[in-house]
Amino acid sequence: MNNPPVQLRDLEKAYYLGDEEILVLKKINLDIHSDDFMAIMGTSGSGKSTLMNIIGFLDRPTRGTYLLKGQDVSHLTDDDEAHIRNREIGFVYQNFNLLPRCTAYENVAMPLFYRPEKATDEHERVMHALEIVGLADRAKHKPNEMSGGQRQRVAIARALVTDPSILLADEPTGALDTRTSTEIMEFFERLHEDGCTIIIVTHEHEIAEMTKRIVHIRDGKIEDGSYR
Repeated sequence: MNNPPVQLRDLEKAYYLGDEEILVLKKINLDIHSDDFMAIMGTSGSGKSTLMNIIGFLDRPTRGTYLLKGQDVSHLTDDDEAHIRNREIGFVYQNFNLLPRCTAYENVAMPLFYRPEKATDEHERVMHALEIVGLADRAKHKPNEMSGGQRQRVAIARALVTDPSILLADEPTGALDTRTSTEIMEFFERLHEDGCTIIIVTHEHEIAEMTKRIVHIRDGKIEDGSYR
């Protein structure tokens, strides 16, 4: 059997106040498999967002090992982290993080601008990502011309345009009403069925229950990560 693409071993994250060490993550051991549709749950301050940021190369562990596809990526240079992040990780945020003056097309194309090599198929990539989320006909619309659910789908298309191996979503339904939240989660489920590895950080039990695996984190420690 192939090793899981993400393996965390004895991972810790600490912050310092003078000489005092404050541990936010404590001895995290977690495998994330290529077919996972996972929710990371925890109260505010539990460490769930810090864990997601480390998985997504937005933060670094203080101690321990992070293996991505068998490579130890625990302590890379900034350039190496950015290189891997741009190819392997897609991000979806609670507040969409769309550029208000840019069209849906321009927002989705943004991650491609940060690649060192110019994508010769940029237009096809962007339109394909918009087609996946059902918004190809809204490519020229700006965020203020779309509903909250449509803006979140544009954000998902932006995350998918680089064809990442892992999709990370931080409270992706937090700014949406109940009906739209359910629609977005059903969309994530379809992406998972198409082979996308999805990790959602949430504090909402109703949202977590729509995934296939729930990892609970409390006071920086993983309590369980069972499949359902």
